[in-house]
Amino acid sequence: LFSYQSCRAIGQSIQAWRINNAINYALTSVSVVAYAVVVVAVFMAPNVGWWFYPLIPTGLSETLAVQQFYLMRLLTIDTESKEGDSRMRELVKASHTGTGVGSAIAFVSSTACYTYWQQQGVGLLGLGVALAKLLLVVAIGSSLPSQTGARAKQARCQDVA
Repeated sequence: LFSYQSCRAIGQSIQAWRINNAINYALTSVSVVAYAVVVVAVFMAPNVGWWFYPLIPTGLSETLAVQQFYLMRLLTIDTESKEGDSRMRELVKASHTGTGVGSAIAFVSSTACYTYWQQQGVGLLGLGVALAKLLLVVAIGSSLPSQTGARAKQARCQDVA
């Protein structure tokens, strides 16, 4: 748990240092690779004792910090204004509720998969979720507006002038 949480902290530090689509795709891809390793390892040696070690770096792909980036870009919120900053805080708080529900679903589904299909079930479920998340972040990232709030307005004004 300590190692996983450390990877989460590293991933969020990377996002705080520099956030863009490429970094989000790379961090999200870590889980795809990790769960694929689990699936292959358990398929090749069903009684492998180290199957959970590849799950440790999946903490890198916990991208809560990217939520604000997506919200700002998708909704063209100018976080430099007081109103925009306040709106962003409300939206991030609301998104945490969704994250909590998703975490509960992940706990129940992974518990069920482990109960019925052991490590192979956890690996396949994780791989499916990681691939779905990667497809989702690519879809969102490819549809993001290029500028936000005041910067977008300023660019439109310059285009007219």
